[in-house]
Parts: sequence; C-alpha cells; structure tokens
Amino acid sequence: MPLPTPGKPGEIDDPLRRGLSGAGSPQPIGRWKGVLDATIKQPGCVELQLRVLEPLVRTPGSEDCLYLNVFTPKTNVSSGNTSPVIFWIYGGAFMEGDATIFQSDYLLEEGLVVVTVSYSPGNAGLKDQNMALRWVKNNIEKFGGDPDRITIGGHSAGACSVIHHVLAPKSRGLFSRAIAMSGDTTSLWCGQKFPRKIAFDIGLSLGIETDNSTELVGRMRMEGLENLQNAFLMVIIALITDLLYTRPITNTVRMMCKHMPVYSYVFVYEGKRVKEYLRNQGYAIDVSINGVCHGEDLGYIWKSVDTSLPSEDVPMRRRLVKLWSNFAEYG
Repeated sequence: MPLPTPGKPGEIDDPLRRGLSGAGSPQPIGRWKGVLDATIKQPGCVELQLRVLEPLVRTPGSEDCLYLNVFTPKTNVSSGNTSPVIFWIYGGAFMEGDATIFQSDYLLEEGLVVVTVSYSPGNAGLKDQNMALRWVKNNIEKFGGDPDRITIGGHSAGACSVIHHVLAPKSRGLFSRAIAMSGDTTSLWCGQKFPRKIAFDIGLSLGIETDNSTELVGRMRMEGLENLQNAFLMVIIALITDLLYTRPITNTVRMMCKHMPVYSYVFVYEGKRVKEYLRNQGYAIDVSINGVCHGEDLGYIWKSVDTSLPSEDVPMRRRLVKLWSNFAEYG
C-alpha cells in the first residue's frame, strides 16, 4: 500500500526509502498556459533492463515520467452522455514497463474511455497510481468518461497493484470495479523482502563499499542512470509454477468473495499470435508446445504497436473485449 510521506512524525527518514531522486509523494503539476501537445510520446520511468519488453520498450527512461494517457471515442462531450472508464496499470515485476505500448483501439470500439498510466518502479509506484486515480476521478468527465464507472485493471505486477488499491483506504471511492489478470498481492514475487540488502549489493557491484544509506545514495547518483541500470543482473529464471501464480490468486479469490462479488476465469485459448511473435524475434520455439504464456491474453485486449492478430484469433479478441466492456458498464 502507499507509504506515508517521509518526514511525518514517527517516520524514519531513510534515503533508500525516498529513492535516488530524493522525492517523497508525487506532486500535482501546476497550471500552465497554452495547449499541451498530447501527440508527443513522453518518456517512461527509469527502470531495470530485464529485456522481457525490450522489443517494445526502447527508451532509456527518465525521472520526469509521471504522465497518463487518455483515449476517448467521444468528439462531442455533453453532460449526462458519459461512458465507462478503463484505468490500466501495466505489469513488469515493479521493475519495468511502459504505458504507451498498450494501444486502446479494441476498447475504444466498444465505446469505452481508456486511461493508461506510468508509475515509478517499486512500491513508490503505488502512490503515483493513487494520484493518477484521483486525477481521473476529478477530470475524466471532461473527456466523456463516467467518474462513477471507473474500472481499474492490471496484469501481473499491475494486477498486484489493483488488489492493493482494492484494499487501500486511500484508494477507496476512486473506482467502482477491478480486473486483476495473473497477479495478486499474496504472490511471492509481489513483495520485496530484502530491499536494503539488494540496494547495498547493487552498490558493491558499482564499487561502492559502504554501510551508510546516505553515502550509498549520494554515490549512486554520481554513477548516472545507465550505469545503475547495467549494474543489475540481467537474468530471468524461466520457472512459472502454481506457487507463483495459481495458488495465491485462488487464495485471494476465496477471501475476497466473502465480502464482494468475484468472478474468476482461466484463459486457456491457445492462439497463434505469441508463437509467431517469438519466432519472428528470433527465439527458438517448437510450434507443438501446448499451453498459454503469461501475458498472452493481453494481445486480445490491447492492440500491440509491433504485432497484429492472425485472422484465426480475431473471434477470441472480440469475445474478450466484449467481456471487459460489459463488466465495465454493468458489473
């Protein structure tokens, strides 16, 4: 859940908690004159380079990264003529990701207003998401969205974020429905048990030998963002089991259904899109492999900037988008 702002009574003012930028909670931007050119892609946040999304995310990242994107099918917004809103939180293990790779064409065809949001890596990103939700709640009607029909959705770490907001008192009243895909707050990967140790280990990999947080953060700032990104071990262990996903999600569904309606689905459609994409990217893959990949369902909801759906997969795309649309509108 969102951490309290550093400096409050009883708060330990630890530079490692504030992060390398030294920032606390995100702050609203001030007013400006003129017209914002929203066609220019803004940079994503500084992140680890895990290379999972490398074919799609090619920007190095910036500390000036807290932007959101609003997509609306409405050209004539009038009072009372509003549509349900999808507020999307991307995944990426709380370490990488980019809001701009999720193209909302399929959802716009259903008349939905769509918001995608960037957020900082780590648990600080939950504060960013909360502020974005507040902005959407207060302003989305100007874009044709219904502030009383906001559905938050997310995948993987984004789904973990969704459940955090369902539970967080500070997010109460900012949305009415939630969709969590392949992620949950009780998943082992959703929390970080040893953040301080990892931070000092990263410092050691950069030749920084110290046990002082202030010195570590100060010397890390001098290293520059690229060196910090390259200091992390670029290895992903391809081990996805029930321990990481299925069991935690099932347990959470059992707990939450005691307090609210919960619909639990398993996506088992084996389409051609992912295997064709991996093959085109140069990965060795046996076309006879059975099963659905983690994240494969995203391609049936969001239009990708790099790939298109094979014609055989279009009916599934229409069915899944319709499920989302109906849930956002009717619950």
